[in-house]
Amino acid sequence: MGVLDSDRRRLARGLALAVAGALLGAGGVAWGTGTLPLFGAKPCWDAVADRDVEVLVGDHDVEHSEIRPAWVGGGELQGSCRLLVADGQSRPRPTQIRVHDLKGLTRDNLPWADEFLSTRMTPLGGDLLGMASDTRAWVALPDACHEPGRHSGPAVVDAAVGDEEIGHATDAKDSARNRQALARIVVDVANRTMETLDCQSADRLSAPREPAPEPAQFEPIGHSRKMCGLKNVTLPEPYRDFRPMARVTPGGADVAPAWGCDVRLSTAGDPEFRLRTVQEPALTGAFSTTVRGQGLGITNEEGRDMDGSSSPTVAALRANCSDGPAVFIAEDHYRTDRRIFVRQVFLDYVAAEAARLDCEPLHIRLPA
Repeated sequence: MGVLDSDRRRLARGLALAVAGALLGAGGVAWGTGTLPLFGAKPCWDAVADRDVEVLVGDHDVEHSEIRPAWVGGGELQGSCRLLVADGQSRPRPTQIRVHDLKGLTRDNLPWADEFLSTRMTPLGGDLLGMASDTRAWVALPDACHEPGRHSGPAVVDAAVGDEEIGHATDAKDSARNRQALARIVVDVANRTMETLDCQSADRLSAPREPAPEPAQFEPIGHSRKMCGLKNVTLPEPYRDFRPMARVTPGGADVAPAWGCDVRLSTAGDPEFRLRTVQEPALTGAFSTTVRGQGLGITNEEGRDMDGSSSPTVAALRANCSDGPAVFIAEDHYRTDRRIFVRQVFLDYVAAEAARLDCEPLHIRLPA
C-alpha cells in the first residue's frame, strides 16, 4: 500500500502542477516534475535532454520551473529555467539556467566574469563562443539574435550548479562528464531560445566538442618573476610568505575567449587576486562599466585619458589590438585595508599582455 500511496501522491502533485502551469500561460512561469507522463516534454522548453539531467541529478525525480525567453521593457532579454531534485534528499543544489544579454553600460558584468570566465573554464571549441567547467557553462547566441557593440556584449545562455570553487567534482571522469552535460545543456537551450525569439537568419549552434580538456590546477608561485607565466610580473612581497598558488586558463593563452590567472593565498575558497584579459572582441563591450566606473581615470604618459579607470581593488583598461579590442582587468579580493596588488601588478601585467596581443602602444599611468 505504501508504494501505491506514494504513486498517488506523486500523481496528485503532478496534476496540480499541470493545472497551475496551464493557468499561468505560455509566457509565464510553469512548474513540472520531469518523471511523470503528464510532463512528457523535456525541461527548459523541451530543450534539455534526459541524459544530461541524469548526469546532474542522478536517478531522481526532478522539478523544473521555467520563464520563457523574451525581450522585456527596455529591450532586455530575460529567460530562466531551474532544475531541482523533487525529493530534496539528494543533491539539493539546483541547476540554474539563464538567458540574458550582457549589457555593458547599465550592468556591471564583473561578477558574471568571476563565475563564467573563471580559470576553471575551458572553451567549448569549434565555432562556439563559450566555455564550460563541471559546475558552470555558457554560450553566446549568434549576432542575428543580439549583435554586440562597443558598449554591450552578446546575449548568452549560462548554467550554474553549486559553487564554482568548492562544489566541483574531484574525480576526473565525473568532472569531464559533468562539464560535457552542462556544455550540451547551454547549447541545446540556446538553439531552443533562437527558435523562441525567431532568429530566422541564425544557424543552429553545433554540438560542443568531446572529450573535454582537463581543468586547470593551482600551482606554487614561489618567487618567480613570471607569475602566471607573464614576463616581469611578480606577486607583491608581503604575500610571498603565504605559499601562494596560481591557476591559469588552460589550453594556451590564445585559445580561450578570455585568458585569466587566479592567485590564492589559502588552500580553499575564492581566489584573493585575479588577472583577466578579455581577448574576444565580441565580449569586450560587456565590460564598459568595469572599464569606466572603477574610480579615477587611467592616463598615458602624455596625460591623455585612456579608456580605463582604477580603484584600490579593481583596475580595468580597454585597448585596440591587432585582432580587435581587448580589456585588461586586475582584481584584489584580499580582506585587508592595505590594498597593494592592483597598484604593484597592473602596469606590468598590461605590458606583458599587450605585447602578446600586439596592442597599440600603452604608456599608462595609474591615478595617484
